Amino acid sequence: MIEVENHSPFPHFLFEKSGYRGKQFDVLAVKATFRLKIDGTRADLAESQRPLVMADIYWGSPENSSLKFETDLVIAKQRTDIHVVGHAYAEQGKPCRKWLAGIRVGELKKPIYVTGPRHWKYISNQWRLSEPEPVTSVPLRYELAYGGSYTDREKGNAPCFSRMNPIGIGFLDIENLQTDREYSAPQFDNAEVSHALTDIRKRYAPQGLGPLSRWWEPRISFVGTYDDVWQKNGWPFLPDDFDFAFYNSAPADLQADGYLEGDEWVVLVGLLPEAKSVTTALGGYKPVCVVEDDGNVLNTLFPRLSTVTVDTDERLIYQTWHLTLPRDFAARHIVLGTLVPTPENRGDLRLMNARSRGADYG
Repeated sequence: MIEVENHSPFPHFLFEKSGYRGKQFDVLAVKATFRLKIDGTRADLAESQRPLVMADIYWGSPENSSLKFETDLVIAKQRTDIHVVGHAYAEQGKPCRKWLAGIRVGELKKPIYVTGPRHWKYISNQWRLSEPEPVTSVPLRYELAYGGSYTDREKGNAPCFSRMNPIGIGFLDIENLQTDREYSAPQFDNAEVSHALTDIRKRYAPQGLGPLSRWWEPRISFVGTYDDVWQKNGWPFLPDDFDFAFYNSAPADLQADGYLEGDEWVVLVGLLPEAKSVTTALGGYKPVCVVEDDGNVLNTLFPRLSTVTVDTDERLIYQTWHLTLPRDFAARHIVLGTLVPTPENRGDLRLMNARSRGADYG
């Protein structure tokens, strides 16, 4: 049994996971909660540190709603995930029909267009998108992104659904559209004009900033093969063709190329009511572990930053790290501490370059 001595301000949780062919790992997860700053300074420690998420949390039922927070109890991630949850807000709380919203973390960025409710209408012998209704905010949930389901009349009313987003809107039975009715259209659109929503009959990739459910594409495509051969030779462990990309839950364009350091600057556009663009930076704290093995050897190891979640409603930033050790590492004692950002890196100086670059976001 590994003993963890925590001298950091962050909660931790130690658990066991199995990899290929039943290989055992000890995993230490560490989670920090920071206040989202809107004055151009770095996010700072929240007075109340939120606990780790022990199981996926949905906005409603898992089958019919978006994933809000994914579990922190994963064996490892291949790269850092960026999630944004909450709402996108129109500037200064003034009703708006459409605006650009998105996030930039270091060199990684994703913009999307957000609109008020809109519909497909059949006018002058063609389907047209209505003008969006003016709104002050839009929930960042995949229920409003392209996707959904319908019953296929030609196949005995068999269900047909979008594998990338079965709970969305706009995924319609294009062979049986009724010209005397209106159809709800997605409220999130690709920021690239060439991929924007223009044709009711076309299929589109859902646009969003939050985590994807584990049974949606593309995540479900990474789970591997669970056939008779696996039942006989592999059960209950992961199949040999399981891809650890499964554990990355952010959209592909919100997954870093490797791991973030945790001090990167952040630009939020169209996500907070105070301003069109808000600049801040990740907390800058860096967990460090001194791991003693059963040979009394001390090893200094740095957990990898797995997930960054920006909550625009709670005005918080969550950063979660994982240290994954194979059982044959024979760890017996871990001292968990943290490197603290220096005073000069807590204020404005670190962000001046970010402000200048944030002006041309998107």
